[in-house]
Amino acid sequence: MKMMTVVWIFLVKRLKRRRRLLKIMQLQLRHLERRKNLETL
Repeated sequence: MKMMTVVWIFLVKRLKRRRRLLKIMQLQLRHLERRKNLETL
């Protein structure tokens, strides 16, 4: 039972980290798009 909780915590931490990475990626993508729009204007 204790082993399961350890695995569960590990999975949750990985999920949170991945979500944070996704958020950062989206922010960078948005920034790039904005820069492109500025260049085209």
